[in-house]
Amino acid sequence: MNNSGIFGLSSNSSVTINGKTYVGRNITINGNKVRVDGNVVEEAVNIYINVTGNVEKINTTGDIKVHGNVGSAKTGAGDIVIEGNVSGNVETGAGDIEVIGVVFGDVETGAGSIHHGR
Repeated sequence: MNNSGIFGLSSNSSVTINGKTYVGRNITINGNKVRVDGNVVEEAVNIYINVTGNVEKINTTGDIKVHGNVGSAKTGAGDIVIEGNVSGNVETGAGDIEVIGVVFGDVETGAGSIHHGR
């Protein structure tokens, strides 16, 4: 089983996946299926995640944007934008990384650029 998903969402967080907004505490991504609290809500080849609120951990294959604080964020091939602080690491295999706040861990991209602050 793939360990991709969004873990530890704060109770007032919402997640937009491929343009559709969901609210839930447990969002997993397994292959091309997105599940919110156990129910399949989206099936797509490319996944784009936009979180409004704080999140403990994001691990996916597509683009990530967070309007809040993050524990850690990792994507296989996609851009990462975090408009808050990061208490852990930020990593993408191929993509750009932009963090507006403070990063307490490492920031790494295999092929892309890294921008910090505005």
